[in-house]
Order: sequence, then structure tokens, then C-alpha cells
Amino acid sequence: MKKKWIGDFLVISLGCLMIGVAFNGFFDRYGMAPGGLSGLFVIINHILHIDLWISNLVFNIPLYIAAYKILSKEECLKTLWGILACSLAFKATAFLSGWDTVNNPWVACALGGILLGTGTGIIFSVKGSTGGTGLLATILERYIKRISIPKIMGVADGIIVLLSVLSSGEWMTAVYSAAALGIVVWVSDRIIERCRKQE
Repeated sequence: MKKKWIGDFLVISLGCLMIGVAFNGFFDRYGMAPGGLSGLFVIINHILHIDLWISNLVFNIPLYIAAYKILSKEECLKTLWGILACSLAFKATAFLSGWDTVNNPWVACALGGILLGTGTGIIFSVKGSTGGTGLLATILERYIKRISIPKIMGVADGIIVLLSVLSSGEWMTAVYSAAALGIVVWVSDRIIERCRKQE
């Protein structure tokens, strides 16, 4: 049991590192916001110049407190670690945003999408979470019974993708963001599906 918990927390940490590289290494420089609260943090960074790791804590800690009584003990511990590990990953990989990692937005979209999808996929495969819109959806579903978590997340992701135009002033940014979101969903779904088959 103890080994499984250690393994799960290591998987969550690795997933968070991938998320940090995806955003700081590929998405942030082009203002891409492929859904989720992390996408919103990119927009905030471009407009207000607030680091991703700071936004992650400021937004997610109140959500975590609000969801504390709704989540199981396992979900509480893994979500808290996911939030903290993601902030550490954003901080540790912040130097990548100043590097010319990729000079083509479509390549950045693809590589970032694969990394983000893989990171979120392996985190979900161990029933982990990094907070964000998933946690927000869980809270809203508890109080608004007629709304499902996927619908809430879908609407939130769509709004954030459209808002990505604000970070660059170009409509193509929303196109890149939407394409990246599609890659993220596809990759993470494949990983989760494969992990379920191995159980």
C-alpha cells in the first residue's frame, strides 16, 4: 500500500513536470491557452505579467478549500500534492519561456499538446488531480445537480480558448489553442484507456 502511494505521488510529480514544460516551453511564448485554469494563467501572464506558478496557487488553493469536504481522503491528498507539484513545476521550468525552443506555432502547439496530454493522462491514471477546472466542476456539480462535470469543463475550456485572443491580439492564437486542446484530449484519453486495460 505504501509503495503504491509513493508510486502514485511520483507519477503525479512527473506529470506536473511535463505540464510545466508544455506551458513554459511551448504555449506561453505564443500566448496559447488550451483550456483549463492553466490556460487562463497564460492569458493572465501575458496581460498582467504574473508568473504561472503564482496564479496556480492563488486560484487553486481557495478551490481546494471549497472542495475539501466533498473529496475523499485519497483525493484530498493527491489533489493537494498535484496543486503544489504543479506550482513547483511552473516555477522550475519558468526559464524555458525565455528560450527559443520552437519557432513555429504549429510545432509548439503539437509538442505542447502531446506533453500536456501525457502529463494530465498519467496523473488521471493514478486518480490524481492538479485542481483547475476539474476541481471547479466537481464543486459546481455538488450544488447544481443538473449540470455534469464534462459539460462544465467543456464550457470553461471553450471560454478560455476564446479568451486566448486577448493575450496576443490575434485570432490565430485561438485556433492554435483549440488545436492544442484537441491534441491534449486525444492523448490523455489514449493513456487513461490503456491504463484501464492494464488494471
